[in-house]
Amino acid sequence: MSDFENITANPSDRHSPKRRRLSAYDSDDSLSRYSSADETSERIAYHSSKSNTRRDSVLRRRSRSTDGSIGEADHDFASRTRSSSRDRLITRSPALDGEGATPPTYKPLKLNYKQKFILKGHTKGVSQVRFSPDGRWIASCSADGTIKIWDAATGQHKRTLEGHLAGISTIAWSPDSNTLASGSDDKAIRLWHRATGKPYPAPLLGHHNYVYSLAFSPKGNMLVSGSYDEAIFLWDLRARRQMRSLPAHSDPVGGVDFIRDGTLVCSCSTDGLV
Repeated sequence: MSDFENITANPSDRHSPKRRRLSAYDSDDSLSRYSSADETSERIAYHSSKSNTRRDSVLRRRSRSTDGSIGEADHDFASRTRSSSRDRLITRSPALDGEGATPPTYKPLKLNYKQKFILKGHTKGVSQVRFSPDGRWIASCSADGTIKIWDAATGQHKRTLEGHLAGISTIAWSPDSNTLASGSDDKAIRLWHRATGKPYPAPLLGHHNYVYSLAFSPKGNMLVSGSYDEAIFLWDLRARRQMRSLPAHSDPVGGVDFIRDGTLVCSCSTDGLV
């Protein structure tokens, strides 16, 4: 076994001076050794060979002091690592640790709402009011059995929709703002042309009591209605027929709506359920 292999096999003895000299003054022909009479100074001349360079790097990585401390280069690297870690700990925000963190302060919004106009025209109580999806129109329904459409920009009255036989409790705009649906105490649901103010030929009939709530599907091809008869109806507006009845509640249904993609319907009732 060579001295270099001996050092690798016995790491506990690799720090002795004798072993260190043997590893440096190897008997390889590519090494030249120079020493004085008292052996106080030693020099080594390495020829540029690949094997000597590799062995020299291995010996440098393995050079450690007898007390187990790391070498000078390793010591500098460790010192830099510790200092950078300490700096990160010092500059770390206390809000990240939840210690001494103060919540951000927000300035209150100054919303100075001022009355723009008052819409007058109904002869009885107004039960519901709705903006059209395009924001151009306002629809209102009343216990007087009429629906009125107003210009949202000027407040000007445009037209009155008449056809129900009793007071109107709920209205709903179609997504394109061209059709208006209304539910009345006469148990009927009517669809209206916004531009002409005329109703569609046939009302939607099926509820056995007052119609309290309406909502269009996002695509405008379906309508959901809730009634005092505790039922929820889904309507196909193209075929003008009832698609399905949902017996979901044991008390009058006060509100219905579609989810954004039209795959779910929610409803609420005085029975305390949604």
